[in-house]
Amino acid sequence: MIMNKHRKRILIILSIIIVAIAAVFVKNYNDSKLPAPIVVPTDIELVKIEHDHAEENCFDKEWISGLEGLLKDAKPTHRQSVNDSPYADDYYAVTFESETMDNDPFYVYEDDKKTYIEFPYEGIYLADDRMIDHLAVMFPDHLFGKWVCCGIVEEGNELSEENIISGEQLEEQFGADVTGSEMVIGKYGIEGYSDVPGTECGKLKKTSDNEYEWQLRISILDGENLDEPITETYHFILNNGYMFVTTEFDSNNYDTSNPLVYKRAE
Repeated sequence: MIMNKHRKRILIILSIIIVAIAAVFVKNYNDSKLPAPIVVPTDIELVKIEHDHAEENCFDKEWISGLEGLLKDAKPTHRQSVNDSPYADDYYAVTFESETMDNDPFYVYEDDKKTYIEFPYEGIYLADDRMIDHLAVMFPDHLFGKWVCCGIVEEGNELSEENIISGEQLEEQFGADVTGSEMVIGKYGIEGYSDVPGTECGKLKKTSDNEYEWQLRISILDGENLDEPITETYHFILNNGYMFVTTEFDSNNYDTSNPLVYKRAE
């Protein structure tokens, strides 16, 4: 009886050791399948970014330094790259001009609400969500980035440069000067709203070449729960270097305001 107990104890200990060894083996095997960390050239002179049939070249050292940091922070994944370009429909192609490394492009795209960096046939990495926003600001006609209010268009008038009211005329006509206020827009809409209690932010949608739409669902207003949530819809229209912002509500209890006009921050 004593021998049986002793054998059981030995078998249990051996089983634990075998499981531990197997776990270490599996981990080491999986780690060996991961791609190597991204190596960023130290002599980048130029970054070429291509997106949606448009191309931009960037020489700005500060912007390039920000891109380098995002690349170095990317985490390797077990996803495999088996094509010259990713399967994603919407992606950015990025190429470094460097004398120390091959000038082959890599790709940045979103899949299932996560951002990935893909080096063809080498590896796929999980990136910070800021990566796409960082690339998008290189395109002047793109919505992402920081904007500064420069005036108002009176409701009902055409959204054009000729109808922008600003300066003394704005204050005389509307009693306040709203110019100078800033708005930062990313892929999830206007930044800052996601932290407001009772506010659910939708994803930014592109409705045409120069127009975007974004919705907020508001269930708490001024600290009080609403009987029925309010849906506020923002429309962003890009025209001749300006961004015109209009809003509308799904409730007649709230009035729409005059369209605000923004210019991209310097």
